[in-house]
Amino acid sequence: MARLITALRGVFPGTVLAALTSTYLFAQVAEFDDGTKVTATLHKNWNLGPPQSALLNSGAALAGLPYFTLALNSFGTPVPITFLGTDPSVPGAGTTTIPTTIIPLIINFLDGSGTLDATGIVANTVQSPLFTPVDFTIGGVNLGTTQYGDAVQRGEFWSFAKPDGGSPNYHVLLGGPTVLPPITINVPVGRGHLSNTRNGIPFGRVDIGFWEPVIFNLLSTISATPNQMPIFLAENIGLYIGTSSNCCVVGYHNSTSGQASVFQTWIYGSWLAPNLFSGGFEDLVPLSHEISEWVNDPFVGAAFIQQVPGVNWVPPFQLPGQGGACQANFETGDVLEALPSGVFTMAASNGFTYHLQDAAFIWYFLHTIPSPAVNASYTLQGVFPTPALLCGAG
Repeated sequence: MARLITALRGVFPGTVLAALTSTYLFAQVAEFDDGTKVTATLHKNWNLGPPQSALLNSGAALAGLPYFTLALNSFGTPVPITFLGTDPSVPGAGTTTIPTTIIPLIINFLDGSGTLDATGIVANTVQSPLFTPVDFTIGGVNLGTTQYGDAVQRGEFWSFAKPDGGSPNYHVLLGGPTVLPPITINVPVGRGHLSNTRNGIPFGRVDIGFWEPVIFNLLSTISATPNQMPIFLAENIGLYIGTSSNCCVVGYHNSTSGQASVFQTWIYGSWLAPNLFSGGFEDLVPLSHEISEWVNDPFVGAAFIQQVPGVNWVPPFQLPGQGGACQANFETGDVLEALPSGVFTMAASNGFTYHLQDAAFIWYFLHTIPSPAVNASYTLQGVFPTPALLCGAG
């Protein structure tokens, strides 16, 4: 951690860094029959991703995901930020469609506590605004009939994507998705347990140290290639770090390290039952959170602090509602996940009302004033009226 702080001082010399911490005060809490309380989070500390060569099918695709890098100003310093899709600042930028695969997971706990099967929520996920277009009108401005992730991007780059902008046909879409046959993960004794919350909802806690390498190895099982997005979908699963009381990561996105042309990216997200966690943290909040972050900070497993493209480092900022905790990479949802106002609902044509994560725009992190985003706001739903609070004096 000290090495990371020292390196970022070199990138952002005008920013005095406070210690990056892992202390969180989340609004979303679940309580179990035994009185144990846990909180849901979608924040996982940054670490080096596995090398691309660790995949059995490494090099199967000639090219990886389409991306572009902009040098954006922050406190007088040009900051390289990499996004997926085509550059909307280039007039006439069009639509990028990224092939997407959903892998439903069946989580079987070998201690005999039970099984959780995500196959039953696949159809509801596919019919959601994450994949099925809906009318996104935000603050009286129509961003188009489109997917959630694309609405975030169009809102972020609204100065270019608006009807009289240079790239009104700019879109970043998830293609498909293709749904693969379910895969069963057998959780060994001592590495996870299924129990009921006080309101009778089954919820599984799994050791993240067991989980992460299993998910990575599944990329080879499904023959994932760098030009596509695999999404591993679970139901009511949270990952703990060290002990089951230090829980629960309910989603994350990651990538291999190495060369951007063959970076493999992937997402894990858990569908959450209603009333499992407080604060409206349910159904597709985790997956919407991770999809938006993947589009805006795709190569989080990159090896070096100043690798471009790689992790999108920004001036270190405080995470609202999280006890003064700080972060230093551009993640659209982490700054909103602890706030009750950070979740919004949207009805779809299937009659289901989905819970989605609001998303912060890059302008919030770079302190761009005024914001060039839709409604001159700093998040899709306009939750933040001003840029981020720095960690220390700026």
